[in-house]
Amino acid sequence: KQAEGILKEFSPDLVIGTGGYVSVPVLWSAIRKKLPVYIHEQNAFPGLANRMLGRFAEGIFISFPESEKYFKQKNKILLTGNPVRKEFMLSGIVDYRAKHGISPNEFLILSFGGSRGAEKINSAILELAAGLSEIPATKLIHITGTGYYDEFCRRLNEKGIRGKDNITVLPYTDIMHEYMLASDLVISRSGAITVAELTACGKPSILIPSPNVTANHQYYNAKSIADRGGGILIEEKELTDEKLKGAVMRLMNNRKALNAMSEVSSSLGRADGADAIFSALELRHGFQNIPDPG
Repeated sequence: KQAEGILKEFSPDLVIGTGGYVSVPVLWSAIRKKLPVYIHEQNAFPGLANRMLGRFAEGIFISFPESEKYFKQKNKILLTGNPVRKEFMLSGIVDYRAKHGISPNEFLILSFGGSRGAEKINSAILELAAGLSEIPATKLIHITGTGYYDEFCRRLNEKGIRGKDNITVLPYTDIMHEYMLASDLVISRSGAITVAELTACGKPSILIPSPNVTANHQYYNAKSIADRGGGILIEEKELTDEKLKGAVMRLMNNRKALNAMSEVSSSLGRADGADAIFSALELRHGFQNIPDPG
């Protein structure tokens, strides 16, 4: 009833669902009102809401080729990728390495575990930082998540590496695009938007999917990249200090392999996800006389 009330008040021309249980009553209300309905699937493995509602949608926008097989309505599917903020498309335009004092001969690793951080990744990065702190021309920027920052810094102090010039630890950042574009290698989770940003930047990555997500969808996102050679997949249950350090050192010492991963990552990236979705809708419905939201 709430969804129906919202639709009546807002009076939309069409409705786009992006998955999750909250989208079901909204889209179902729109379907009952005979409004055009579309869905956008962000992950390689579609969620239940989108799989269920795909049959009623006029179009299905997908972000990974792998998700096509989960929808029976093949004629409705369009591979658009995920919308990515324009800030992640500035490679070659803005020199963020120079801005952050990273010289051309230094190897910069960016690591993070999602917006809230991840304890298992923080623990593995702590040991990685201890090893990297002694390697010349190597820098690490690690984003702990606000809830883990104090403990991480305390453990760095215990290891005697707090304050090392080549180790930067942050609780959070709102300039992720600057650090990502400046980096040589990224270690992260594999949420749909993170993967879209990594590939839009053409960054090689070590992806550690969160096991605590619906239908293990981060694993399938990471597998899509790793299977094509754009990154390395390490499941959290297999994550050890030695395994992570070994993967990092192999890439640091093999620039040819790193560059090949970067090329694949870049080939998988789409900077025009939002434009592709809008163009498809415009072609179908023709948006004339759109009011200026400003």
